[in-house]
Amino acid sequence: MTFATEAILSTIRPYRVCEIKRRLADGSGNYEASWIDISEYVADGGWPTVGQEITDSHAYGDISIPTITINFDNTQRKFNQEFSADSLWNGYLTRYSTKFKISYGVYQNSTGYDGSDDRGTKVEGNTWYGILYGEPSASDEQTISFSITHILKVFQLYPATVVTDTSSGLTSAIIQRIVDAVSSSVSIFDRFFDSAESITAGTLTAATPSFANETCWGKIIDYSVAENYFPRVNSSGAFVWGSRAVGSNVFTFNGGNYTDATYSQTIVSIDADEDGVNNVFNASSITYDSSGSVATSIQTWTPGDASSSDKYGQKLFTYEILDFNAANAQTFATSVVTNYSTARRRVKLKTTFAAAFINLFDQVTINYEGQISPANALVWDADSWDNATWGNSLGAIRVIGFTGKVLQNHVDLNEFVCTLLVEAV
Repeated sequence: MTFATEAILSTIRPYRVCEIKRRLADGSGNYEASWIDISEYVADGGWPTVGQEITDSHAYGDISIPTITINFDNTQRKFNQEFSADSLWNGYLTRYSTKFKISYGVYQNSTGYDGSDDRGTKVEGNTWYGILYGEPSASDEQTISFSITHILKVFQLYPATVVTDTSSGLTSAIIQRIVDAVSSSVSIFDRFFDSAESITAGTLTAATPSFANETCWGKIIDYSVAENYFPRVNSSGAFVWGSRAVGSNVFTFNGGNYTDATYSQTIVSIDADEDGVNNVFNASSITYDSSGSVATSIQTWTPGDASSSDKYGQKLFTYEILDFNAANAQTFATSVVTNYSTARRRVKLKTTFAAAFINLFDQVTINYEGQISPANALVWDADSWDNATWGNSLGAIRVIGFTGKVLQNHVDLNEFVCTLLVEAV
């Protein structure tokens, strides 16, 4: 049964869990076997905003690694250095490179919520994985902040030269070589991920893989951009490399004058409604060898034809990758113009916690217009807020029957609201 179905059939409440795995001090470099729940130590208001996102959503190819901050109550010195007898890390190698797992979703209780401590069964929403590489700093303020980077950061810490097989191959085969890289016959990356990787077959061949002066992350980005793929980690803790294809329609959000019988209203606000012009590329230039050879592609157009070149002018995408021959570089160049020469409307909206389960590339529908009506409409999940309505007039936004794929789903674990960026399909 899906999250949405569970939610329809029952009364639900949000949950949030923060867990860690520490590195053993036995010389193996491994992590402890089980996740340790440290949710009780998160300070009041100290939960982060986490979630999934296509980080190059404002400039194709600019893929970054997100970082979050969690504030912990350190009155019992639980988050001090490993040499402190009271520390959670006492007896372990170090606080650095501790793995973090933040899970969030809802409780499902088929008998309804009765106010007791038993809120029913956890229905999985989503999970965010990170690793501590920042410098924790304790003080007499009694709290300590941990800056935690997404677990994909591990690929940025190792040079691509850990891959010893430099023969030609599909981009996906070389991504697999990176994931399988070893040092002294020991896997480098397996310990960071909870499940086996999922790598979709690529279409381009790297004739001369170039690893010098690159990190593993740099090569993953090169091939992601060329294939129009995206690297991420799923809720099972597995590294995933695959396409940006839209998924099935999983939810309809309503707000303003729109409601539905199950959830009433799930839109808190529409924060942006844009044409998507900043994401248009109608020309491309790909440099593919050290002598500066380029493959190009330009949208065919004429003045007045209403193409993106006619409406917005030429918007050029440039990239350098020395791994491809002329034919594969040309395929790359053509793909950029094919996929990004058309402006696609984008809507950014704030929603109730109903959106916590939504994944990247899921398809959703948005209905929102004008002022909330009726004045005191019952809002699903309203117990998470003081009032059951979102206020008075919310502006002149009109988004009706808009269907798109989710590019971002940021979940505020203090306020239990979600912020989505949805792009027209």
